[in-house]
Amino acid sequence: MKKGFLRVCLLTALFLMAGTITAFADNSTYITGSKINGFQVGGMTPEEAMQTISQYSSNYYTLTIKEKGGAQETISYQDIDLGTSFQIGDFQSVLDIQNQNGRVFGSNVPLNTEITGTATYDQNKLEERMNGLTCITQQTKTENARISAYQEGQPFTIIPEVDGNSLNEEAVKAAIRTAVAERTKEIDLNALGVYDQITIRSTDEGLNNLLNQMNAVAGIQITYNIRGSQEVLPGSRIATWITGSDANGQMSLNQDSVLGYINELKQKYDTAGTYRTFTGGSGAQVGLTTVYGWQIDAGAEAQALTEAIRTCQSQTREPVWAKKGNSYTMPEWGGTFVEVDLARQHVYYFKDGAVVWDAPCVTGNVAKNYTTPDGVYSIYSKERNRVLRGKMVNGKPEYEQPVSYWMPFNGGIGLHDADWRGSFGGSIYKTNGSHGCVNLPPASVPALYDLVSVGTIVVCHN
Repeated sequence: MKKGFLRVCLLTALFLMAGTITAFADNSTYITGSKINGFQVGGMTPEEAMQTISQYSSNYYTLTIKEKGGAQETISYQDIDLGTSFQIGDFQSVLDIQNQNGRVFGSNVPLNTEITGTATYDQNKLEERMNGLTCITQQTKTENARISAYQEGQPFTIIPEVDGNSLNEEAVKAAIRTAVAERTKEIDLNALGVYDQITIRSTDEGLNNLLNQMNAVAGIQITYNIRGSQEVLPGSRIATWITGSDANGQMSLNQDSVLGYINELKQKYDTAGTYRTFTGGSGAQVGLTTVYGWQIDAGAEAQALTEAIRTCQSQTREPVWAKKGNSYTMPEWGGTFVEVDLARQHVYYFKDGAVVWDAPCVTGNVAKNYTTPDGVYSIYSKERNRVLRGKMVNGKPEYEQPVSYWMPFNGGIGLHDADWRGSFGGSIYKTNGSHGCVNLPPASVPALYDLVSVGTIVVCHN
């Protein structure tokens, strides 16, 4: 009786110690009860465990894709030849730790290990499967409410929004690739925010305000008064320029179209820099190209026209001019001016379109490259008893010449008397001309001096 009791006690003690004693099993295999990635690997070598887990870890994997409207699609491991690549060293490390710790086993010893592997799959097959997803192939474009294009004779209307299922395809594919790599079993495209969203609905106040503006603009006209003529810009043309509204709710216009129209006006009405003719004092037609004349300021006028259109009111306007003449027709500088005919070596003074004074002259010496430049200028000063001085040479003026009447119009070039000359006109200027000034007979100059004033136009032409 006593011996039986001792035997029972000894067996019980040995059983209770089983959870904490060192196992004397084969140390080349995992301890009984070991798990890796949820798979039972007790009694397996690292090589056997890696083979088993590699074979089954990807099997039965399915990615569920939740889509707009409750639709779902899936990508399975079979679709893309999904597998997992592990490193044998990771499995060996688990066994090494168990051996180092004395191969302890039992209900209180954690024996579950996670080893992260690398997903392997056929990229071409995944790409093909993604391209075949219904969410990719059957998209209905989501569109904001918008205003209809202009149709002649028809009012603008609001085209309602379209609540479709169009999405960012690259964002969807990136999410799928990440899910497959991480073995994520579900992604929700709605939560990912990949679907195009409606931002403007047909009830939008700004959209309806713009609609009213556009219909108002289609019914107006802008009338231009330009150099005695009229140009009408109809609302039907303006309506084709409207592109929507800006951040401030103002109607925006295609500025290329606005500038295109302004350039049409410039082509027709700009004269500055173009070749023009007028009847000179000799009675002959005189042609010249000069920067003087009319020129529309394209940038300023485009801005002004845009603002005028935004009022939605018909109006009459004159363009913003960069340059303005004194007359709509030639001579654009007006009927009162001085004409210096360089070819005929003669000067005429026109008053209200008629010649009231004229005299022969001598202009710049052509042989010495002092030719008087042609162009349209204006007298900027009148002086009596002035000493004209040339450029400085060796500390002294090239010349010093007193004159009784001085009327400069182009820098140091001016009209003046020349009492040192015995004759005027003809071809004197070619070899014995001035330094660029217009030399006049002394007896004729006083009358011209009294006729002209500061600002009087001087037209030189050859």
